[in-house]
Amino acid sequence: MPSAWELMPPGLVGGQGTRLQSIEKGYLLIGKVQNSVSLGHVDQHLRSLPPATPSRLHSYFKSTTMSFIQGNQHGTAKSAQKDANSNHSIFAELVKFLSTVKGDLANITAPPFFLAPASVVENPRCWVERPKVFCAPSFEPNPEMRSLLVLQLFLVGLRTQLYIAGSPGVSIKKPLNAFLGELVLSSWTDGNCTTRLLSEQIGHTILHISQFSEDYILPLPDVQVRGLLSACFYPEIVGRYRIVSSSGYVSEIKFSGAGLMRGKKNNFEALIYHKGDPTRHIYALSGVWSEGWVTKDGRTGQVLKTYKVDDPENEPTAMQIEPIEDQDPWESRRAWRDAIENLKHGNIRAAAAAKHVLEEAQRQMRKEEAARGENWIPLFFKSLRGDSHQVFQHLTKGLEWNLADAQTKGVWKIDDRLLDEIQKPYRGRGTPWSP
Repeated sequence: MPSAWELMPPGLVGGQGTRLQSIEKGYLLIGKVQNSVSLGHVDQHLRSLPPATPSRLHSYFKSTTMSFIQGNQHGTAKSAQKDANSNHSIFAELVKFLSTVKGDLANITAPPFFLAPASVVENPRCWVERPKVFCAPSFEPNPEMRSLLVLQLFLVGLRTQLYIAGSPGVSIKKPLNAFLGELVLSSWTDGNCTTRLLSEQIGHTILHISQFSEDYILPLPDVQVRGLLSACFYPEIVGRYRIVSSSGYVSEIKFSGAGLMRGKKNNFEALIYHKGDPTRHIYALSGVWSEGWVTKDGRTGQVLKTYKVDDPENEPTAMQIEPIEDQDPWESRRAWRDAIENLKHGNIRAAAAAKHVLEEAQRQMRKEEAARGENWIPLFFKSLRGDSHQVFQHLTKGLEWNLADAQTKGVWKIDDRLLDEIQKPYRGRGTPWSP
């Protein structure tokens, strides 16, 4: 039986488009997958997580992240006019809002009408909401095919990650900013596969496949928001990126979007090759990451697979999460409950008021901690020196990528000992809206 993937964080990575988008927040991504051979061990580690349907293969994914989340909405003919009207309404409101802004636009907070009814801390769901896709590389004995499956995992997650509360043709929104210590604990089940997610707001990803002693570094791409003139905002990835592995296989991805005269939004081309022979292409992929793409044999040109994001068989599975009333106060959906419910129902003023209460409480907590000379301590993560991360140094040799661990206050790793020990209430009687 194949064993697990294990994602380990190198901290902030620079170069080749792998720079984090929000240095000051310093988010982290880690994860682990285990199979039935280690099921008892997994259950022990997961005893503080919400229950999930028993299955043959259990995955465990724990992370913190800075990227976007998405409620996967698909526009239909029946709702097209409604979506168009909504887009133009948002555009009009945004123009009105921007006309009142003074100073640097980079320092403003998104207006409430532009917010998605979910927190950015839910972002790692893009990796795990399709359990079979997440687990597939750990079952593949061929290193060439494993590299393809890792690239597929990266591409499949992009729409969930970047089309926040939207889809192609439906304007995206901005997720709620994470507050310090915010948590998400959830799971997904697809047949005999279950993934579990623990996300804590604390940046980057190394993927380890234990069965084959194989590591990968996945990029966090630079993203632009476009579509102002069309009144339908959408994300666009720009530039070239590489997924590198300890097996020597490299996935090189070129993202290009729609220009004034030509091109299609969310377009990409990708090649997989071994670093020992970059001109010998093993696989070639091309298409639109938000809609679908084709995978070809790089040597013969034969079409091997066509992937359509909206095909029913590729839909994400339903999230399994504890009822809000049973969640810890530091869990995202409970902490943001009032803001989220009001955003869902279009009660913008009430949503803004609820959001303000939580944010002001957090600012006050930071002031009080500073006055006492205290630093915030994460629940499940510990910080290590960046120069001790040998896996990262090995993978990036000759690539001119560097850890910027000083900007993320070290390299953050999961602390399994704390994971076993910590029980609800996670932070005693304190809540994010009241110390």
